[in-house]
Amino acid sequence: MSRVWELHAEQLLRVYDVDSHKGLSPDEVAARIAKHGRNMTDEIKKVPAWRILVRQFKSFIIYVLLAAALISFLIGNHLEFIVISCIVAFIILLSFLEEFKATRDMEALRQLTPRKARALRGTEQELAAAELVPGDIILLRRGDLVPADARVLEAMNLRIDESTLTGESVPVSKKALALRGAISLAEQVNMVFAGSKVTDGAGTCLVVRTGKETEIGKIASLLADVGEQDTPLQQKLDKLGKQFSLGVMVICLLIFLLGLFRGQPWEALLLLAVSVAVSG
Repeated sequence: MSRVWELHAEQLLRVYDVDSHKGLSPDEVAARIAKHGRNMTDEIKKVPAWRILVRQFKSFIIYVLLAAALISFLIGNHLEFIVISCIVAFIILLSFLEEFKATRDMEALRQLTPRKARALRGTEQELAAAELVPGDIILLRRGDLVPADARVLEAMNLRIDESTLTGESVPVSKKALALRGAISLAEQVNMVFAGSKVTDGAGTCLVVRTGKETEIGKIASLLADVGEQDTPLQQKLDKLGKQFSLGVMVICLLIFLLGLFRGQPWEALLLLAVSVAVSG
């Protein structure tokens, strides 16, 4: 459910149908895993730098520019060949750096996912973080990575580093009180978020979102598409390249047809059309 920060602890426990002293039973856990899935984000594949570089050549505008560079070289326009080659290198470098940064961000997300968590399942237990479900009561203490998005039920000097999500470098003091209204992530002082780190104190929290539904899970889902879709720069360049190439082809065709109509030799017209295409 949304806006869980507005509910009091007693209301939350009723909504999620859980005993704050015992936690969930094995049957309840199994039913909730079947409904919500495991507490796992999209698989983040590590892509080697060389493969990212090769992928930058799979662009329409790069094909056009490489063809123009080759034609320039073959007809002896070496200066144009050098200029076009430099443009190709610049475009590839920009696109490579954009995608390379995204892959590094994905790897950083891996480090923010804890393998273990402490939760109440009849008694306090250490279990795989992937087994957590909405309604689980988790226990946090200094040094822990938060395993899921959760609402604070009890806080004992609990402070959380949320810089990975909000950019705020100062740890946030967490409280169990209910809040009012639509507030930003940084203002939700009664919430803890997956991937953030406990810098001080301890707390008891109720899991409200797991896996892809967590704030960091949403980020991971976006980053997981890297490599499967073109980067924004590649998309813009491809669109521009297709429009530009179509315009140049129309101009070259008009020059060629007009020359033929005026009785000029087709060999000279073809060379002229190629020169215009390369210059364009």
